[in-house]
Amino acid sequence: MQSASSLLKSKFPSVALNKRWIIYCPFDFKSFVGYNEIEAYLTALGARVIGCTKEQRKIQSLRIGDGPVCVLEAGVHAREWASPMAALYVVDKLVNKPIPGLTWIIVPLLNPDGYEYSRKSMSTRFWKKNMNNTKSRWCQGVDINRNFRIGWGDLAGCSKNPCMDTFCGLGPWSEVESISMKSLLVEERDVRVYISVHSCLQAIMYPPAHSTEKAIDLEELETVAKEMSNSIKSRCGREYQVGQSSVIDKIASGTSIDWARQELGIKYCFNLALPGPDVGYLLPEDEIEKVGKELHEAVNAVSLIAINFSNSDKPEYVDITKDT
Repeated sequence: MQSASSLLKSKFPSVALNKRWIIYCPFDFKSFVGYNEIEAYLTALGARVIGCTKEQRKIQSLRIGDGPVCVLEAGVHAREWASPMAALYVVDKLVNKPIPGLTWIIVPLLNPDGYEYSRKSMSTRFWKKNMNNTKSRWCQGVDINRNFRIGWGDLAGCSKNPCMDTFCGLGPWSEVESISMKSLLVEERDVRVYISVHSCLQAIMYPPAHSTEKAIDLEELETVAKEMSNSIKSRCGREYQVGQSSVIDKIASGTSIDWARQELGIKYCFNLALPGPDVGYLLPEDEIEKVGKELHEAVNAVSLIAINFSNSDKPEYVDITKDT
């Protein structure tokens, strides 16, 4: 099998290897790219492998900067191709210009198996889940963003039918993808922001997702979400809706943002859904760079808040999921 470095050299000979950062990004953000290209690029940048999928693909995270931590995760749902591409755009920008006093940890493609399956043909294009086996002989795959502990199995926001898109798995943390994100977030002591990137609602949403109850600090969450939305609109021209996830979208049980906020005490957790409502998941390729710029603007805006926010009162993490 061709190594990541040799693959990168053969496809992108102008990329300088053997440096901590590759300043030149091999992607022009004018077309969607596959897992192999993404993996090669991240490997050459020094990305860490945080998990390995059923089909033996790497789940990678890249750490950029020095200081308190913000985490951005993308590509949890296979059919949302805009999500990993926008995350890679942010990687390129932050590698060249890190945000002073802040660390961004980026997981550009949390669900590589599902992503590659969705790229096979138009008949699989709208696949959402991973490719894990289930107890069903007819259906496979778990919705990773229904597999986190908080609200897991609440049928108001997920399904226990393996043939459904929102199948939550056989138990919380049944999937390597959710376990990988859990491990990454738990080991960090000062995570100030967590963003899960989706499409195609064009909205910035805060918890809770599994309930219509209001967060105690609703006004603060709303303010930060509006800061991101306003930054996008002022610099890119497009307006993102702002509000509670379960209200703007729908009730969703077992999501990463609810778990990260409720169990880890990460104050600023958001689902950021890229455009576009008019094209669904079939984002035109000439829109890739634009949505990348929009995500980058959101990252810049929330970074200013994160730098000045103290997470010192964050509760100590206790893993109460081991016996669940």
